[in-house]
Amino acid sequence: MKPEPQIYEYLLDAYQLEPTDTIFIDDLPENLDAAASLGIRTIRFVDAAQCERALFDHQCL
Repeated sequence: MKPEPQIYEYLLDAYQLEPTDTIFIDDLPENLDAAASLGIRTIRFVDAAQCERALFDHQCL
């Protein structure tokens, strides 16, 4: 379970995702740190407008 890295590894493997092509959004820094340690891009959720800007910055929108 979050924030253990194994849950992120499982999802990457199960869905055949590349960490650098994956974005994890969460409001808790410890969850983001665990995902980032595997090379997953992260966004700390503050509010919808900030999250939308961050997704745009990551060229997802």
